[in-house]
Amino acid sequence: MNCGKYVQAIFESFQDKNFRWLFFTRFMMQQGVSTVFTFVQYWVSDMVYIPNCWSKEKAVAILMIPLVISAAICSVLFGLLSDRIKRRKPLVISASILMSLSAGCFTVIRGGNLSYYITLALLFVSGIGYGTYLSVDFALLLDILPSIHNKAKDIAVWNQALILPQVLATPIGGFILDFFEQFNCELGLGYIILFAITAAYFFISGIFVVKMDVP
Repeated sequence: MNCGKYVQAIFESFQDKNFRWLFFTRFMMQQGVSTVFTFVQYWVSDMVYIPNCWSKEKAVAILMIPLVISAAICSVLFGLLSDRIKRRKPLVISASILMSLSAGCFTVIRGGNLSYYITLALLFVSGIGYGTYLSVDFALLLDILPSIHNKAKDIAVWNQALILPQVLATPIGGFILDFFEQFNCELGLGYIILFAITAAYFFISGIFVVKMDVP
């Protein structure tokens, strides 16, 4: 196997402007998703009132139910809608902004009696955005693949935008959380900064979609 040609083949995909922006925006989206999925269990344990004497493991597991349900339903509905109206970018941008707003709301939740149920509602809303983004972003990928002769290779390169954040999100988020929590752990300053940055990840993933030359 010629390693030089292998590396060259990877970078060939990034010569296309649309592919570069799609990779970047998907990377930022997945960076936000990986951060939420990794740290929500710690956030629930430290900052949320858990009802009915549930364990934090049970509380987090139940929190995932509305997210999974809304994501599954909306991925189908908005995928169909995108095909029907022949538009991708408006749906991707709307989904990203919705997830950004939901993540931003996590910064103001503090252990009141309703905090757990508010979190359930926020994750349901996040699922709407996530499901929409998943289906429409995949369709966007197929629309902008640089070469009809190298589709499998280009998709494999794009797939790194899903994999790399799973490696990077945890150490980056862990550093942010630990660093800022030492200044004010009662306020949950680390979580405030962490979820504010997560909201920025989602916002960036939507806004820069406008750079792509697709409808």
